[in-house]
Amino acid sequence: MEEFREKIFGYLIEINDIVDKIDSEAKKGARYFLWDQAKNFVKIRILIVKIKELDRNLERFSPDDLIMRLLGTSIASQNELFQSYGEDNWYFKFKAAIKDFQDVIFDLYIYRFTYDTFSENSRDNDRKANILMSLVNTSSALLEIGPGTGPLFRRLIRRGYDVNAIEYDSRMIHELFSRCSEAQGRVINADFFEYNLGENIYDMIFIESGIFLFTLLNNKLFFELFPNLEFERVRIGFNKIFRALKRNGMFLIGIQGLMKKVDIGRGMTFEMKRTQLEDRAEREINWCFKKGYLSKKKILYKIRQSKPTIPFEKFLQFSFETGFRDIQIHDSYEWVILRKD
Repeated sequence: MEEFREKIFGYLIEINDIVDKIDSEAKKGARYFLWDQAKNFVKIRILIVKIKELDRNLERFSPDDLIMRLLGTSIASQNELFQSYGEDNWYFKFKAAIKDFQDVIFDLYIYRFTYDTFSENSRDNDRKANILMSLVNTSSALLEIGPGTGPLFRRLIRRGYDVNAIEYDSRMIHELFSRCSEAQGRVINADFFEYNLGENIYDMIFIESGIFLFTLLNNKLFFELFPNLEFERVRIGFNKIFRALKRNGMFLIGIQGLMKKVDIGRGMTFEMKRTQLEDRAEREINWCFKKGYLSKKKILYKIRQSKPTIPFEKFLQFSFETGFRDIQIHDSYEWVILRKD
């Protein structure tokens, strides 16, 4: 598995370098680009074929299909586009096509392959897991919402705890299983908001990050939602969690600090700028790559997000309305704990 990842990342870096070169040449003018692009297409095609040989997720694409996702149109129609609309319009369309290609690459590889390293290097997962274990025993029924590749889930299951999980992304589940065979049969591939959790089943339900979490900023806690997640759906989710807990059961939500820069391995870093506004957090996240100490840092992928937030005081009111009564911040500032009477 590790050798597979190394090969994938090597090919991705090469593709990114070629895409940068194509982008640079396009700035010289569409006519020059159309003349010179053939050799770059051949290089990309060879690399995509190599990636296809490693990953079945790409079997549904032909190399030429993926190149067209990068370019958007054929060479002939690009030339027609240039003649009809002018160089500036053509170039914007080309830039959009590059972004589409990078979205495919990020979704299939970068995010899930770096998730585990990012988690381990951005927070103290041992301490987070130890706090969870201190609140229950091995006979307690636990549920994690959105475990990803399972940094906390794996620690609990290997210590003998009865933990299950619900995860939307099937590829994350595959990564989790590759790291922890004991997780087989314990992870449900489903949308949390659509799945029936049942009633009075769990002693503890926890979510460390994902659809919602807490961010600690300037000694203030903000309840932060996934981008485009409507607050009414969160209310439905909280009601579902409340019903699924046994009497005196606990719901824990993770607290994160401001992650400005995190080493995620293979010369890559996760870098984030965050601005807290009245009702939302504006975030710019860059996945950066640096080949060596003296090399220039380059951005492999960029995301801009707007995440709805509410201050902790409003979160308390919302939680009381759901039915939770005892709401505490753990002394370590790792978890917010809600208890069901």
